[in-house]
Amino acid sequence: MDRLRIQVGKIPRSARNRLRATALVLAFVLPGEISAQTARLTGSIVSSDASTPLAGVSVRIIELDLEAVTTATGRFVLAGIPAGDHDVAVDLLGYTSLRLRDVGFRAGRPTELAIRLDPSPVELAPSRR
Repeated sequence: MDRLRIQVGKIPRSARNRLRATALVLAFVLPGEISAQTARLTGSIVSSDASTPLAGVSVRIIELDLEAVTTATGRFVLAGIPAGDHDVAVDLLGYTSLRLRDVGFRAGRPTELAIRLDPSPVELAPSRR
């Protein structure tokens, strides 16, 4: 009769192989499961007067405290948004702020927005000397 020798602190080869296989499966399955439960917001923002891309625009999901900032091409991506309806805030100094109410997000699907912001003059307080 063969005896199974297991040393304390060592894992048998067959168990190690099963652990590796399980870890490999989880590494590929879990990210898909997690992303399937959340949505993504993508889009572009341009100036309404010249249709030029706007960089540095803040795009926020208000109640979730999630934020993205547009690139030099006016594009943005915001991931990890729970499915459901959320309010989106769009802000850039020198432009009228925009609030989009109850934007619908579906799990596993991107929501695309094309936004045009209107220029707005910035009022400065007079200096007191």
